Amino acid sequence: MKLTSPSIILTLIYFLFPTIVAHPVINNIKKQDNKTIAVENSERPALKNSDSVYDGIEQHGDMALKINLFFDSDEDAVSSSRRTDVRQATQSEIDEHIFYTKLSATAYCRTVIPLGKWNCKHCDKSLKMIKTFSSPIDDTNAMILRGDQQKTIYIVFRGFLHSYNDVRDALLETLNVQARKYPNYKVAVTGDSMGGALAVLHGLDLLNYNRTRYYTKNLQVFTQGQPRVGNLKFAKYALSTNISINRLTNKRDLFPHLPSSPPYFHVGKEYWITGDIAGTIRVCPNGLESPYCGNSIFPFTNFLDHYYYLGINVGLCL
Repeated sequence: MKLTSPSIILTLIYFLFPTIVAHPVINNIKKQDNKTIAVENSERPALKNSDSVYDGIEQHGDMALKINLFFDSDEDAVSSSRRTDVRQATQSEIDEHIFYTKLSATAYCRTVIPLGKWNCKHCDKSLKMIKTFSSPIDDTNAMILRGDQQKTIYIVFRGFLHSYNDVRDALLETLNVQARKYPNYKVAVTGDSMGGALAVLHGLDLLNYNRTRYYTKNLQVFTQGQPRVGNLKFAKYALSTNISINRLTNKRDLFPHLPSSPPYFHVGKEYWITGDIAGTIRVCPNGLESPYCGNSIFPFTNFLDHYYYLGINVGLCL
């Protein structure tokens, strides 16, 4: 789900994120001890070492909506947050994220959903569209594609978490047919923004649905600009499954810092875009939130960085 103004963003923050708590997967996760959560809050070092958001800067809570101060560049933010296990992304990793970002972008094209035609700027001709799915109530959409060259079945999400169950059963029915026909193919789930949150939940849902068919070695998740999905216990559970979860964040994008932490926490390897050059992606591979990638610029965030990932306008089919 992409937004077009700060007012809509605030509406999303106030009214949409409570639906995450009500999701059946997350609803079964008990709250963690506050002391334990506070110790593992990876935004705190950046917040502690910075001044409060400057007066006169448009902000929501403790976070700026459109900041261009504090660091002269995002590269300066990187240099201030070094650690030995943090590295630069390889070219193959960058190419992989470009592929999945373009794939997520196709979900915003009306020719693709709802018209069901695989014809758009970022529609990869090596992929075959199998079926699209839409929620009758909310703007929740999904599609299944197959890449025979890549030997992968792709699932792409766009929309809202509370409507996941509206498309789940029909999606699984189609996915199972493809998985039976192509048992040696990998399964990759992707999504941008709230669609990224859906992708994380669907990856875990698949694992618990059928561990024989959808198992950790053939299951991957790629997200772009994804908000936090669950609490610390949820994040540790997702990490323990060993599903490959790869989270792309862009510069000062506000959305990956929502909802607030604690009690919410990210899971997965973070790939943080630090500049306009495609090769400037920093990797924090620890699997849980790190203070050394996107969190290092908190609270100096900018909602405009949510719109373009790796030069791709994900939300407008451009």
